[in-house]
Amino acid sequence: MIPSTVCELADATEPELAALMQDLGMSTTEAAGMLSALALVSIVGRVAMGWMGDRFGIRTVYLGSLVTLIAGLIIVAYARDPWQIWLFMVLFAPAYGGLASMTPAFRADLFGVKAYASIGGAMEPVIMLGTITGPFVAGYIFDVTGSYRIAMLLFAAASAVNLFLIWFLKRPTQP
Repeated sequence: MIPSTVCELADATEPELAALMQDLGMSTTEAAGMLSALALVSIVGRVAMGWMGDRFGIRTVYLGSLVTLIAGLIIVAYARDPWQIWLFMVLFAPAYGGLASMTPAFRADLFGVKAYASIGGAMEPVIMLGTITGPFVAGYIFDVTGSYRIAMLLFAAASAVNLFLIWFLKRPTQP
């Protein structure tokens, strides 16, 4: 289980989002503005989801954020109109930001702080692999199919696998 992979996958998704927005008829400037809006709204998600995680439990809010992120990716995969891009932004951006801020807390809550750095260090190569390959995979899929739909659905599927794994993940017992 690698919770932060979803956040890094979202980072890898940003170049594809700009290209997707342009493919839907937005200018380069409009697409860049949407990515800037994504970053700004993700700040709200970081603060809000962090607060909600403290209040309602990190695991519950983390799972809810994953569901929201997946919904956003599915919407953008099928987007044809600007309002659908805005709906994607409203769903995806706060979830993206919330997952980024909650991942370290979730890791500490689940495994404790004794091995926090070792676990984080083991996760980083996998995270970076996803971050590096995501844009290339999406670009290849676009080149072959002429659409980013499959790439966005692939990112949603990877997030769904993460959701499934976290749903069944149990806190390790101390010997």
